[in-house]
Amino acid sequence: MRQLVAFLLLSTVMVSSASSSVVSATGTPGYSCSCLIHPLVQESDNIFARMTYSAYQHTPVMNDTTGVYLCDCSDYLNTLLKRACPGAYRELPNYQKSPTTKDYYALFSTLKTRPSPVSSWYRIQDVRKLCPGDVVVWRNETAGTGHVILVLSEAAINPSRTSEVLVRVADSTLSPHADDTRAAGETGIGSGVIGLRIDSKGQATGIYWRGGVSTKVQPVKVAVGRLVVP
Repeated sequence: MRQLVAFLLLSTVMVSSASSSVVSATGTPGYSCSCLIHPLVQESDNIFARMTYSAYQHTPVMNDTTGVYLCDCSDYLNTLLKRACPGAYRELPNYQKSPTTKDYYALFSTLKTRPSPVSSWYRIQDVRKLCPGDVVVWRNETAGTGHVILVLSEAAINPSRTSEVLVRVADSTLSPHADDTRAAGETGIGSGVIGLRIDSKGQATGIYWRGGVSTKVQPVKVAVGRLVVP
């Protein structure tokens, strides 16, 4: 498991080195794991480089000058999109206010599964094919809660639990994931490894908050949006 987590960390470093538009091995235009740095990953890297302090709160403060970033998960992704991909941000419901996980899920769950000229986004159904720059959102409608994250690494199957896909992500949260940059008790923006439980088709049916470590799966609705990078 330690070797796999190290691989996910190495993947994060490797993708943080440039960006371009490509055609994947399946002939699907858009972002591919083999291309250079994704604009959302680049903007996330910029925030990490400036950050002097971060904490989780629902009223966002995103100050590049002081390096203080206070936000929840949605505000973090909203900031990345507004700065790096403003056109894609404007496709979210309630973009003129402050989109929440409910709005991200509403958009992603209705996307076509291939690029379309009418949207900057398309949907990824098989999470074994996750790439850096993908945005994953999940919702627990019973509890009225959700979470949204930015993917930083390629997906990897957990050899100890083959129904789990491990992936390194960036987000703002109250509690850290596995192999997290946030120390115990720290909140706000950071990076860690989550797990996605998959069915036989690779579709996510739940999440493990601490990938490869959590023993209990959270049965949530998951949707993935991928940008068509020009």
